[in-house]
Parts: sequence; C-alpha cells; structure tokens
Amino acid sequence: MPDPIRRNSGIDLLRIISMLMVAILHVISFGGIYLSLTRDSSRYAVASMWFAACYGGVNCFGMITGYVHSGTRYRYSSLIVLWLQVVFTWLAVTVILELWFLHTVTPGDLLSALHPVLNGHGYWYVTGYFGLYLLIPLLNAGISRLSQRQLTAVTLSMLVLQTVPRSFFGLDLFGVGDGCNMLWLIMLYIAGAWLRRCDPLPRLKSAHCLALYAVSVLVTWLVNRYRWSGASVIANASPFEVAASVFLMLGLLRRSYGDRARKAIGFFSPLAFGFYLIQMNVTCRHLLYTDNCLVSLLQLPTLGLAAAIPLVGAALLLLGMLLDLPRHCLFRALKLKPRLNALEERLLGDLWHDAA
Repeated sequence: MPDPIRRNSGIDLLRIISMLMVAILHVISFGGIYLSLTRDSSRYAVASMWFAACYGGVNCFGMITGYVHSGTRYRYSSLIVLWLQVVFTWLAVTVILELWFLHTVTPGDLLSALHPVLNGHGYWYVTGYFGLYLLIPLLNAGISRLSQRQLTAVTLSMLVLQTVPRSFFGLDLFGVGDGCNMLWLIMLYIAGAWLRRCDPLPRLKSAHCLALYAVSVLVTWLVNRYRWSGASVIANASPFEVAASVFLMLGLLRRSYGDRARKAIGFFSPLAFGFYLIQMNVTCRHLLYTDNCLVSLLQLPTLGLAAAIPLVGAALLLLGMLLDLPRHCLFRALKLKPRLNALEERLLGDLWHDAA
C-alpha cells in the first residue's frame, strides 16, 4: 500500500469500489442467489448483470498493486504489516464469534491464525499476493528496462493470449485457470505498471472511460447470456472483464476530487481490505451465508432484486469497514508501519534503495 504522503484519490476510490464489487459477488454467490435461478428467468438476467459488472473487482486490486508498487520503494515491512493485519483480524473475528455463539475455541484454532497464508483459510488472494510481493523487485527491474512500446507489446500480448483462447475456445494456455492464483496476479501487476508508465488512450476523459467500462460489462453480459463463447466470460481471466477493469481504473484516475471527497475517500480506503479479511473468515462466512440465507431476496420483484443486491453488498462492506476501524486505529497508534520501516532500515540498510 502507498505511504500516506503519496496517496492517490483515484486509486483509493478504486480500492473501495473494487471491494464493493467483491461484496456484491459474495452476496450473489455465497448467498445462494445465483444457483437458485434458472437461466431463462428475468431474475437470472439481473444477477448475471451484477456478476458481469462486479467480477473485475479482483482484477482492479491486482492492477492497483502494479500501479502503486512499480513507482514506490520496495519494503519487506509492508508485507509484515499485511501479515499482522491478517493474523490480528483472524484471531479477533474467530475468538469473538466463537465466544458469542458459545462455540469452543481450540488451541489449534488460535495457532492456525498465526499462519493464515500457509493454511489458506479461504484467503487465496492474500496467499497469491505474498508470492507476488516477493517477486516485485524482479518484476520492477524488468519493467523499468523496457521502453513504453516494448512494455505495451508485452502487456497486451500476454493478456490477449491468456484471455481470448480461454474464453472462446476453452484453452488455458498459461495455466491461469479462473484467475484465483499468483500467476494471474503477476499478469495484473504488469498491467497495472503499464497503466502507470504508459497512460494509454490519453485523449479519453474520465466520462469516456467509465462509459467504456459500462460497454464492456454489457458485452460481457450479452456474450454470457446468449452463450456466444466456448467458456464463461464472467471470470477474472476474461478479455471483457479485463477491459472493464482497465477502463474503470482509468476513469477513476482521470477524475478530479474536491477536498471533502479526498478526505472521505482517504478515511475509508485503508479499511476496505479489512472487510475482505473479516468476511472470508471461515466462521464469519458460515454465519453470514448459512443455509443460503439471502435466497429470500428472490421473493422481491425483478427491479427490487436489482436494487437489493448492491444495497446488501454496500451494507456488508460498510459494516466490515467499521469493524476494521479499531484495528486500523490501533496500528496507527502503535506507529506500526513507521517502526517496522525503521527496523528494516537498520537491519537491511540500503538493500532496496536502488531497486526499480
């Protein structure tokens, strides 16, 4: 994550919106809505439209990493802070929920929280991110040696060869699968670095980019709805979802933000990832989505369902961010990141000072 003095409101807003997209996806999938619908129903059309609009949330997060870390100093301390956040959140959520519902917290439950990246716990993104982060100096060194034309050629050829054969012919050339792994995050990192370095389509203003995001979502929905491809195009490694993520990112980067908006965005953005960690806790996820509890939303009329899905997602996101606020304040009060930065400086000196 970028240092506070280098915060970019467009990137921070994208963090919040990306996590809202993830929340909406989980409402539809974990809540049992998607699997309870028939493909020819109007409610399925609504749910699949929200799926198409929001599936690029993971892609946005991956590209944010490339955009930010290809232009900032590499530090191991950032990875340690993330690990401490994961451990703290896992321990707090597990203990509170287990005690609240009078379940037994075993020593194994507490010990497993100390290595959430190793044992998974549903945090596939964190596990993939850890692997990616260790490779960032190598990726940055290669990216910095390429010209803008060379980086553009590498990025576009990589994304096209991965996404198009998979989506239209069912051929996963590079073993990315559904895009929930470190390899796909590496590709997204390169794409994010490309957006920072090359600033493609500079004549397009924010409104144009956001309109192209909407067009990409509509195309995704149409292709999926009428089965015009050999595999699902509502996936991380889909050409249309990648295009939607790129245009959404460019649209938010090219907007101007007033002081009040900057302050609000800056307040909520550091809390967004906390929602993911809280919700993906096994105990929390079971309690939130037990017995497909959100299927009851299908009793609403079609337009009501279209409005309820994002509203429930937004409510869950806001709740998760507020629950993460005490952890955020504690870490700031302890000056955790500055102290770890200073410790890294003492132990490693200028090891990464000249890293690209």
